[in-house]
Amino acid sequence: MNNIITKANPELFKKNWELYLTTNNHSLIYTLDYLEYYHSYCKNIIDDLSFIVLRDNHPVGICFLPIETFEKSKSISLNEGYVSAPLSVDKKTEKTIFEYIHTLSHKHNISQIKLYSDPNLEFNIPNKFNILKQYGYLETNSLNATIDLSQSKEKLWSNLSKSFKSLINKYIKNTKHSLFIMDKSNADIKIMKKFWQLHCDIAGEHAREFELFNAQFQFIKKGYASLYYIKDNETIISCSLFFHYKEFVTYASSVSKEIEEKPPLSHFILWKATVNFKENNYSLIQYGQPSSYSQFSGIDDTSSKKELHIASFKRNMGASTTTLFRGIKYFNKELLRDKLNDFLDIWQLDEK
Repeated sequence: MNNIITKANPELFKKNWELYLTTNNHSLIYTLDYLEYYHSYCKNIIDDLSFIVLRDNHPVGICFLPIETFEKSKSISLNEGYVSAPLSVDKKTEKTIFEYIHTLSHKHNISQIKLYSDPNLEFNIPNKFNILKQYGYLETNSLNATIDLSQSKEKLWSNLSKSFKSLINKYIKNTKHSLFIMDKSNADIKIMKKFWQLHCDIAGEHAREFELFNAQFQFIKKGYASLYYIKDNETIISCSLFFHYKEFVTYASSVSKEIEEKPPLSHFILWKATVNFKENNYSLIQYGQPSSYSQFSGIDDTSSKKELHIASFKRNMGASTTTLFRGIKYFNKELLRDKLNDFLDIWQLDEK
């Protein structure tokens, strides 16, 4: 007999969600702390229908289900992007979860659901398959960039492009700056504020509220994130933030101030971080998206020129390209028609 627990009972929900995580494979994005982090920067969320499936009073499945407004309709998504797919102990529970998502979608007049499979949990699984196709989702796969840290340091170095090796070597040889790492052992809110201020300076305004950076700082204090940064005297001139949990690392963001010294600072920071995470027995770095090769790769998979440049940068840093399994289920034909028309408008066909 299956029972459903929702956030209507916060204490019971928290207890059983954490119990599921304690006894089953998962990554950082499924922790309650990270779900709250989503709420700190996804401002269009109007409801959270997350639920847990119990069998014999034991949690056997979890599902994060944020609802946000989207083009005057409601969508299961995050900033109009994708939500991590539910987790379950077996196919029977998986089917129960997707059926309940379908029921909730009709009850709450949802126009679309956008889900993706966490690539960390797909790592080293042979014969990968997009399970969303089994439940009526339109496949909208994209590309992801990762670095396998099981490789030797020499192999990781050889994977770098020739030009990036040259830039990193030039920086190591000529730099007068120092690299620092802020983690759980030395977490300092003053450093985090300088990271935030650097973001604001580069953007030309307070592009992001400090609330988001303070949420990231809480992950640092708990040992789930680290900030790598370079100082010029007492001025921070480059930063890169990484989340890490269990054996997985996620490259979250970076920002650098232009300096007279030509070698880019980010190349050096990322290389030093890669080596450090390997030496600390992490298995994988997720460079994530954007990772595409072309501007138009498929339905709901387009990239700007800036995003293509970032994707190229990741490959030059030695990242491999893998498939990111995604899917959309539409409940609104007009929304689907608009998406297909948009795709046809921008897709460039080769003329004969």
